Amino acid sequence: MRLISTDKCIEGMMVAKTIQLANDNIVINKNMRLKQRCIEKIKETGITHIYITNESFCEFIIQDCIKEETRQEIVMLIHKQISNLNHSDNLKIEKLEIIIKDIINQILSTENLILNLLEIRSIDDYTFIHSINVGILSMITGIIMNFSRHTLLDLGLGAILHDIGKTRVPLDILNKRGRLTDKEYSEIKKHTLKGFDIIQNSGKLNEDSSSIALNHHERYDGKGYPNGLKGEDIPLFSRIVSVMDVYDALTNNRVYRPKVKKNEAIDYIISMSDKQFDPNIVKSLTSNISAYSIGQGILLSTGQKGYILNISSKNPTRPLVRITHNVNGKKLNRPYNINLIRKIDIKIIESIEIDDV
Repeated sequence: MRLISTDKCIEGMMVAKTIQLANDNIVINKNMRLKQRCIEKIKETGITHIYITNESFCEFIIQDCIKEETRQEIVMLIHKQISNLNHSDNLKIEKLEIIIKDIINQILSTENLILNLLEIRSIDDYTFIHSINVGILSMITGIIMNFSRHTLLDLGLGAILHDIGKTRVPLDILNKRGRLTDKEYSEIKKHTLKGFDIIQNSGKLNEDSSSIALNHHERYDGKGYPNGLKGEDIPLFSRIVSVMDVYDALTNNRVYRPKVKKNEAIDYIISMSDKQFDPNIVKSLTSNISAYSIGQGILLSTGQKGYILNISSKNPTRPLVRITHNVNGKKLNRPYNINLIRKIDIKIIESIEIDDV
């Protein structure tokens, strides 16, 4: 299983992970062969990378803590909720609670739990998938912080609905590709107040959960909005979601900018510790997250090239690597594995595309 750029896709490749949009429009199913029209359709959505099956690297396994069918179910539910909110403020929570409880069970049953979510998503799906990823990342952080199941449910509900106020922001502002004017930015900032009102009016979430929509843009140094709260005056749930919101936003494409590499996003989060973010939450994130994705091409400090084969929760920055090219860039007839936990003198320089498909 390999993660490749859509620019590298050619007819006949087999897709290893279903590509599905939030409106239930499946681009292509797992185990189907790519055709040129499918490749073009994938590119049109703004999807930049896909997983393909490669017999030479059959050991690669996507270790997702959430089942694919569960992800699809919650994507459809969030899409429906947000679509319905265009006509009313009728926010339905009951079914969402059931799915979140299922997600919590799946996360808790995952042996090698690391914050390593990689979604194959289109730019148009950003609001839906982002909300779900922030919810999952927040719940994983809650598990790391020893939250009870009941507390995880409250956190998950509020986190997944944290951006619900954006349904009240004009789409031409929300999807603007250029720089926002002061007036437009002021309108964007209102989504925290509008989201809080929507959730409060539903009467179905407690104060801890509903306050996430209001406070997830507050900053630890007091320079956030809407109320300029500082430090631990910001509710704990909101401090958690604040970090996960920025991390997921940075690592995924937006209409106005391309995504950044995971390691760059992590570096930014660390640099903003005690400024934008609670340092304890940052520590929980950075000690339990992988800067790379399974199946991703990488360049080592030795000059060798290869792919991430496995990532351990005990040391997510030192993965198991399949070496496919020697120091001179020559493709090996017999690839082999090295464990960077045992090779402390070898470092990953950067993620790369490898032309050997």
